[in-house]
Parts: sequence; structure tokens; C-alpha cells
Amino acid sequence: GMDMATLDTLRLDGLDQTKALKNEVEFPRTSILHEMYFGSEDEFFNKNEDVVAYRKGKWKLIKHTFIRDFHWYYEPQSGRLNNTDIGWGTYVGESFIWFMELFYAPGPFDTIRDLMVHMVIHSWFQLSGDLDNILLFDISSDPGETTNLASKYPDVVSELENEIETIKSARPIQQKFWMTIDRDMLWESTLERGYCNPKIVDEKSCLFAHPWLDDDADLRMVKLIDGGAAWPFVRNVMSHFAPHIVGIIAVITALLMPK
Repeated sequence: GMDMATLDTLRLDGLDQTKALKNEVEFPRTSILHEMYFGSEDEFFNKNEDVVAYRKGKWKLIKHTFIRDFHWYYEPQSGRLNNTDIGWGTYVGESFIWFMELFYAPGPFDTIRDLMVHMVIHSWFQLSGDLDNILLFDISSDPGETTNLASKYPDVVSELENEIETIKSARPIQQKFWMTIDRDMLWESTLERGYCNPKIVDEKSCLFAHPWLDDDADLRMVKLIDGGAAWPFVRNVMSHFAPHIVGIIAVITALLMPK
């Protein structure tokens, strides 16, 4: 096992919960950090996106410069998404994704779906929403996070902000998780065939990524690239749609040619 001296160097924030589990006493943790990253400090590929979500007791504080999806999601009552979006963004986006999955199947459409959600739907939410940069919710009485109490309880906001700064200063070095292998050069070699429901994913698309580095690989020699770059996604979209676009152009050309 790992000795305590080594554990201390890792600056982990875990708490011993043995007594709580064995003796059914209260858990020692009264606060939890839900999210923390700062694009402005090179911790995220979007340099304009800083987000912190922290809860202590009944209070939950969210500080942000950009939240991709600020809607609250409930258990669906039908086959559609059930959230607080009163506009057309969710309905139109979900309908388009459903249609394209029927056309392509979920597997081959996966990358395009991700691109649409993150680049189109989330951008639409930002244009249609007017959200404060500091949000404070009383989770005990408002679990749906519908009422911002930041202006009403500035002392609570200040207390939680100070605790957030303490946590931030004690964090380990943040890994640049968006840096990935060169997908053009290596991605195909990471794929293995598996079993998929043939009614949903065809055999050609039934592929799964597997760990491709040997245990003794020297990670310093592995070249990484920016996984947030747009071109791989654009290329994927073009590869899906190109045959259909060519076919449509051919049909239009044939119809317009003089007889």
C-alpha cells in the first residue's frame, strides 16, 4: 500500500468515513466540490470558460463565465427530453438528432451528434439565456435550482468563495485532458470489433476503443495534439454527408441539363 507521507504529497481531499459506515453516524463530509476548471488559466480548451460548482450544507454556489447548458432536467414523462427550456432549442435539436439516428443509426452518427450538441444547441442556449455569473441556491427548499439567492445572502456567497479559493490553491496540477493521440495516425489502431445489437448498429460500425499503450510505454515519447480542434469533427461530418451531397448534385444536374 501507499504510506501516509506519499498520500500527503498528492494533496487529496478525501475523508475517512469508516466510522460512518460501521456505526451509522453522520458522514464527516459536509461540503463537496462538484466542478472546478479555469479555461483562462489553461485548464480547458475553451479559454473563455471558467466554472466552479461547490456545495456546503444546504447551499450550492455556481460561479461561471460560460455555462453550456443551464437548464434543469427532470425524469421524462414520455419519449422526449423533459427540462426547463421553454424555447425551441431542445425540441428542434432532439428532433433533428432522432431523425439523423434513424437515417444513419446511433453508432455512425455519434460524432456528429456530439458536435451538434456542443457547438449548436449549447450556443443556442447561450443566445437565448440571460444568466447571472454568480448563482446561489438553497438546495433543501429549491432542489430544482430555480431561484438565485446570491444578492439576498452576500455573506454566504463570500464564505463559499473563500472556501473555493482554499480548495483551488491546494489542488494538484491539472491535466490537459483534451490533449489526445493523433487520431489521423493512431485512432484506427485502437479499435477492436465487439458485439452490438444489429438492429441499432451495423457490424461495420461496431468498434470499441481499447488501451493501446503498453504498460512500460514511455509517456514522454507519446505525441499529443489538441483534441478540441474542429477539423477532425468537420472531416467526419463531410465523410458522412459527402456521398449523399454528390448524389443530390448529380440528380439536380441531370434534371437541369437540356434535353
